[in-house]
Amino acid sequence: LISTSYVFVPSQNNQVDFNQSRTRINLPTKLKKGFLFHNVSFDYYKLNYDVNLSPFTESLERFYAMNYRVNYIRNISDTWQFGTSFLVGTQSNFRSSISSEDFNLGGGLFFVKNSLGKKSRSRLVIGLNFSNALGEPRLLPTIGYTKIYNNGNAFALGFPNTFYNYQINPKTSVKALLDFQGFYANVGDQPRLNQEESIDKAFFLSAGLGLELKRKIDANWSVFLKSTYAFLNDYTLLNEAENEILDFGLDPVVYISTGVTFNINRKKNNLK
Repeated sequence: LISTSYVFVPSQNNQVDFNQSRTRINLPTKLKKGFLFHNVSFDYYKLNYDVNLSPFTESLERFYAMNYRVNYIRNISDTWQFGTSFLVGTQSNFRSSISSEDFNLGGGLFFVKNSLGKKSRSRLVIGLNFSNALGEPRLLPTIGYTKIYNNGNAFALGFPNTFYNYQINPKTSVKALLDFQGFYANVGDQPRLNQEESIDKAFFLSAGLGLELKRKIDANWSVFLKSTYAFLNDYTLLNEAENEILDFGLDPVVYISTGVTFNINRKKNNLK
């Protein structure tokens, strides 16, 4: 699976406008005992600030994230699977020499129970994961129940995935979902907010309710358009001790996402 997307926030009343470009590549590898799933992602964040906030925001206009995650899953019974994950990545503005502060590590353990019925199939996932899914790296639960019906309709309840997908016809579907965006980036050149405090980290977290329309072009290609109402927006600058030195106090916003996916195994990946 290869996907690329662009997230854009129409100009509103906040001090900061947020835009994001993302490319993801997922490659499965079959082993003698189990599977490896390789995920590579590239993210570019562009932030536009109120002119009254310059000049210290010049270093905070662009952030980059590159991550590699590998998941290993193997069967431990007819219905249960055990999995582990490991992530290495970098999130930074890259305005100074690369250091250890630019990199982050993550990983976790999880169990999966699969069930197959006459009209549907389901999957229960339970585990723990150290990740930056909510911006700042932390230990988070991975729990979710997903059910897929033979007609293409599906739903998931849990974290980080909660959605309902309705298959309008074989080529078109609409999905309602809970959507998260975020990063926790190193600010390498450490600009000074004032004479005493320098900016060392930038933390961003957005949570919202989204509605996505997806259209299948052919057996492999699909396009999508998504609108999200972000009811939670938190953008904070931190010092070296990771204490808050400036909270932008962002209001709820509506943002638009669009993109394209290429999937050579589309029929086998309906859980996505």
